[in-house]
Amino acid sequence: NMDHATPFPSHTTASNGQISVCTYNILAASYTFNKNYPYCDKQYLRWKSHRRHLVLSNLSKLHCDIICLQEVDKVYDIQCYLHGQGYISLYQQRPNRKADGLLIAFKRSKFELDSSIYVSDFNQLSPVDAAGDTTDTAFIQNNIG
Repeated sequence: NMDHATPFPSHTTASNGQISVCTYNILAASYTFNKNYPYCDKQYLRWKSHRRHLVLSNLSKLHCDIICLQEVDKVYDIQCYLHGQGYISLYQQRPNRKADGLLIAFKRSKFELDSSIYVSDFNQLSPVDAAGDTTDTAFIQNNIG
């Protein structure tokens, strides 16, 4: 629950070799149908009027060097905000026409992007038997990285 997020120790310096990393599943707006969350008032599920401010405000309070977000579908909102806060960000949409994806951001003042490689489908890394069939369906999640 990002409304009650506890910040990591902030403002680490490169001289001490420490970095701070935070990760959140921000619940894609495309998944906030009332039928999925019948116990939650509709107003609290709305991105523009409620959740957007909470997500961005809490990310600001954390002062993390690296931010990893899951279930991102409001990419423009988040990338614009993070850019204004001094971050470079990369986004990858999930496979199979899912509406959301992952966003990784890092502080420009501490890191530079040398190169990037998108892994578009971790399902390809699932264990398989001799016939080529997946042996553990727990790995089949349409994940990316």
